[in-house]
Amino acid sequence: MHPLLIIIIILLPIIVLFFIIIFILYVLIFYSPLPRQMNDERFRHLAVNRGYEARFIKMVTALTKIPYEDVYITAFDDLELYAKVYKKPHCQQEAILCHGYRAMGYRDFAGITKDLLAKNISVVMIDHRAHGKSEGRSLTLGVREVKDVLKWIEYVKKTFGKKQLILMGFSMGAATVLNCADKVEDDTLIFADSPYSHPKELLQTIIKNIFLPVAIFYPLINLAAIIFARTSMNKLNAYEAIKKSKCRILINHGTKDSVVPQKLSQKLAKAYPDKIRYEVFTDADHGLSYLRDFKRYQKLVLDFIKR
Repeated sequence: MHPLLIIIIILLPIIVLFFIIIFILYVLIFYSPLPRQMNDERFRHLAVNRGYEARFIKMVTALTKIPYEDVYITAFDDLELYAKVYKKPHCQQEAILCHGYRAMGYRDFAGITKDLLAKNISVVMIDHRAHGKSEGRSLTLGVREVKDVLKWIEYVKKTFGKKQLILMGFSMGAATVLNCADKVEDDTLIFADSPYSHPKELLQTIIKNIFLPVAIFYPLINLAAIIFARTSMNKLNAYEAIKKSKCRILINHGTKDSVVPQKLSQKLAKAYPDKIRYEVFTDADHGLSYLRDFKRYQKLVLDFIKR
């Protein structure tokens, strides 16, 4: 047998196994939607464990009774994107709400949406690509989501005219709106709940927390994104976006966040103390700051966006 053929026979199973591992990483991290992704079970589990289940169900139920308009736009790569639009007559501000990873807007913003509408602020509650009624099969932890939000901003300007824009995001959505900071008008208000600065930082932190070698697993995960999602996790950096921005920014984060560690947003706030107002919610887990202390949360957000 030819030596080259022997080498190919030996290497082929290794190469196949390597690509199987890469594909599994892609499915676990970037493929969407997964079965059962769009229900509330994961969030309800947190709410039940912290004693907030009844309040959470009440908020979601109340929000689902408010009428809205179904709106579709076309993304930069021709995917169809969806949002629920809650229009308020004679509004002077519009808010774009960006939900978290494998989540839904009505869940992540069940409480604050009613607060915004009560202040006569129109709300555009988007479904990120590969979520809900939006098209796509790959979420990108903010990389392509930033471009999608810029498309939604175009829609808002055409629909509502020259009004003050509020960008609000939670978790992945929070990272997304922070990375829009240098791409929007200076009077835009940005509120980020439980953000990370860029996908690389978050992924490396998670890898460390589960005691895996970052030097091996992060390149594999990024390669999975490049091959199957066709983008790199190294493209986004909120530090650079905020450095160039003149927008007012409010960041909230729970001190017991088990998904996006509070230290990630704390580092960002310390880097730009003159640009970022930073508020912590003691003992709040991921996404539970509103439920833990909704009066303080409401006051912080509504005072921040007050004209």
